[in-house]
Amino acid sequence: AEVGRIADAMVRAAETTRHPYLVAKGFPDELGLVLDRPEDCLPADGLGERLRRALPDGERPFLLVPGRIGRRVVTVQFITCDGTKKNILAGAMGGAAHRIATGRETWVCEGIATALSVRAALRLLSRSATVLSAFSAQNVAKVASGLGGSIIAADHDRPLEQLGGLGTGEFYARASGRQWVQPPTPGDWNDMHQSEGLRAVAMALREVKPP
Repeated sequence: AEVGRIADAMVRAAETTRHPYLVAKGFPDELGLVLDRPEDCLPADGLGERLRRALPDGERPFLLVPGRIGRRVVTVQFITCDGTKKNILAGAMGGAAHRIATGRETWVCEGIATALSVRAALRLLSRSATVLSAFSAQNVAKVASGLGGSIIAADHDRPLEQLGGLGTGEFYARASGRQWVQPPTPGDWNDMHQSEGLRAVAMALREVKPP
């Protein structure tokens, strides 16, 4: 609970502006929550010191992606300018997500860049959708399982023997019981967006009809 309060303080302290990571992912005009010194929000005690040591290395400022359950911030993901990602130590990620759009359909993705590409592709198709970033494949399944009629936009990960030859994204999407789709080639939907263009993503998502 204390880490959630600290994450919320960081989100409140952040500036809404552009960030190099979003530019690199094909969204130069997208505004995000940007914070140079999350240390300023940490308490001067043992917990604060552990959280400080666990901050990711890399070029600052950080892009912050808050994770909420309902309206309450329970965790936050830090993304450096070069794309290194790390969630705050001891944040309650299970079931948390970041919403970047609201509409009739509900789509759940892993990373924020993937969510932005899915949102853009659905808008190109004139489909109204709530789009959520849920950080990891396992958490995507957890979030989607709690949302009736949701669709998972899974990453196309490399097959893993311990998952029965499935990639992580496909394994957890199947386990969720929800409708799901992944790019036809390895990578995520932002990778496809950047390599093949937004229209290619839109044409792939067009085949998925809401329940």
